[in-house]
Amino acid sequence: MLRAGDSVALAAATMVLTGLRPGEIMGLKVRDCDDGAAVIWVEAGKTDAARRAIEVAAELQPFLVGLAANRPAFDSLFEHRPRRKRASRDQLKSRTDALLRRLRKLCAEAKVPAVVPHSLRGLHATLASGFGATSHVVAAALGHTSFAVTARHYVDRDTLERARSRRSREVLSGNCDPKPVTAAAKTG
Repeated sequence: MLRAGDSVALAAATMVLTGLRPGEIMGLKVRDCDDGAAVIWVEAGKTDAARRAIEVAAELQPFLVGLAANRPAFDSLFEHRPRRKRASRDQLKSRTDALLRRLRKLCAEAKVPAVVPHSLRGLHATLASGFGATSHVVAAALGHTSFAVTARHYVDRDTLERARSRRSREVLSGNCDPKPVTAAAKTG
């Protein structure tokens, strides 16, 4: 479903894999992709914790590198063609609206229920928790200072309980990885 040159669909895929907010993803500049797109820098956001470096999945990196190639540093990373010319103060709103429209089309093409871009953060948090990321790593990826907010608004409760149960079984059986995913491993 991802077509060559479909940067808005790539923005949606990036949201699932990074947990970025719609405004954060559509506000990224070319210069925010660093180290061969292995890292995305979020300069500002909804809270102080929103300023962060996000590790990018290796599978996504070539797409981001291609998108950023030979473009000025301050260009929007995920470009779109606005329906009509808008005032500069409305440009981010226009980009997030484009993300919503493209995500609805992708859902229709995939024959799955339509979702809004912000729900991709919940999907990211649920998948990360389900695959064993620690609570503080998931919270940090979403730009939260506490997992309480993340758990309350983003992580599926059943997934969280299964992850806790699995971790407990691993610890009790002695099959526990002594170094689970931690914030230090994620950022450094």
